[in-house]
Amino acid sequence: MGLKNSCLRLRNQGSARTSCGPNADPYLRSIKKKIAEEIHRAQTELWISKAALTLDLPRKSAAEWKKEKKEIKARLKHLNKALQEINAAIQHCTV
Repeated sequence: MGLKNSCLRLRNQGSARTSCGPNADPYLRSIKKKIAEEIHRAQTELWISKAALTLDLPRKSAAEWKKEKKEIKARLKHLNKALQEINAAIQHCTV
């Protein structure tokens, strides 16, 4: 996602700020909140797909459920990496 440099981009948007801390912090935290919400949503979808496999729900075949589960896990991996990047950006901006 390239969020590590978000505070630097904010600093370079033409304002006279000398540090990105107080102005970037709300922006970065709002991004962090959105990522956390998406992680929660993906975890819920993963739980549903696992339950569907266990209960043998007829909506999809077992292969489809397994494929969906794999896709959700890949999305979660990507989201967790993005969350790490945003946390690093927040820490950089507040130091």
